[in-house]
Amino acid sequence: MQEMPPSPDDIVAEKPPVPDEEHEYPSARRLAVILVGSYLAFFLVALDSTIIATAIPRITDDFNSLNDIGWYGSAYLLTSCAFQLVFGKLYGLFPVKAVFLVAFGFFELGSLICATAPNSIAMIFGRAIAGLGSAGIMNGLFIILADCVPLRKRAAFTGIGGSLRGIASVVGPLLGGALTDKVTWRWCFYISLPIGGVTFAVIIFFLNSWKDTFIDMDPVGTALFIPAVVCLLLALQWGGAVYAWSNARIIVLLVLFVLLTIGFAVVQFINRHHLSTTIPAQMITQRTIAAGTWFTFCVGASFFLIVYYLPVWFQAVQDNPAETSGIHQLPLILSTVVMSIVAGIGVTKIGYYVPFMILSSILLSVGIGLLTTFKVDTGRSVWIGYQILAGCGVGFGMQQPVIAAQTVLPRKLIFGGEVSPPTHTSFRH
Repeated sequence: MQEMPPSPDDIVAEKPPVPDEEHEYPSARRLAVILVGSYLAFFLVALDSTIIATAIPRITDDFNSLNDIGWYGSAYLLTSCAFQLVFGKLYGLFPVKAVFLVAFGFFELGSLICATAPNSIAMIFGRAIAGLGSAGIMNGLFIILADCVPLRKRAAFTGIGGSLRGIASVVGPLLGGALTDKVTWRWCFYISLPIGGVTFAVIIFFLNSWKDTFIDMDPVGTALFIPAVVCLLLALQWGGAVYAWSNARIIVLLVLFVLLTIGFAVVQFINRHHLSTTIPAQMITQRTIAAGTWFTFCVGASFFLIVYYLPVWFQAVQDNPAETSGIHQLPLILSTVVMSIVAGIGVTKIGYYVPFMILSSILLSVGIGLLTTFKVDTGRSVWIGYQILAGCGVGFGMQQPVIAAQTVLPRKLIFGGEVSPPTHTSFRH
């Protein structure tokens, strides 16, 4: 089978990637156990980002915290986005097993705080802690796959990760609504604890504690990047909702974001010849990485726009209850899941990812365009068909940038954590 060779323009200037035959992979039985534990952790993170959606109204009622409603989701995304690149560097500085367990520990701690929260402030704090941990878990899964699965088979296993994200998008709102109605919304967070115990045991006893190379941290870059992300997300969260866009607070936040981002770029440029930079020059100058990151941004933004605003149309325009609107989104999510698996198998078979990315762009563009034609009396067959079209587009392209990045970059950057997982996830968020 072809090994998805990079084009001449994409050859890395320094050391070439370590060939598969020079790396020792775990046995099939050990690999199965490792993947079960890793996928469980990834699934919990994906589930946690959606399960709260149908529980938020009850949480705000219990805490009398309507003004905080936006923070229950934003606190999670804020820390998750801000610490993506930080965890990328930590995976190069410390053993992968240790970093993954610490990240999962933060996630479980955040879930416990949310489950036992006595007030809204504690809930927001717990969501922020869980989001911090989720950043390390999402990075860790792809790094574990890179070490445990040969490149020729990696696309299929990466596709499974994308499928789990889609399944969590389906199960999350439905499970959250059921737990909130039948038991209590606190079980939306308690549920992570016993499942997390299984993951801890698997990672501790079965995952090798390797460290491919030592890469220094980038304290100056990190000190600029995290505040930049925080300023941007706070401005987007408050602008037009809490404060007018012309308010001095919003303007200051946006100005600080621009200045901090420029400072971060300058630091990366000055240290461009050293692997201690948060984003090494080998990535910045790679055509594949730049295109993949932009592709991730476009697909991710399109997908989340549909996921968040389509329920509004079902509920506000067609007057469906929340649970029914979640069911009506199944065509979108299921088609995303199925096509993610199909694309992973397809890349594994033919050895090329670009055709699937092109097909993804076409289907997603057409599908979203058709979704804009919805009217009050749009029929069931129409909104089902259009959702399937858009979902196929998302599924075909969701995981391809990760595979592309791991194909053209050397192993030292994959295990330094700068490859697709942190960079692409930051742009998707």
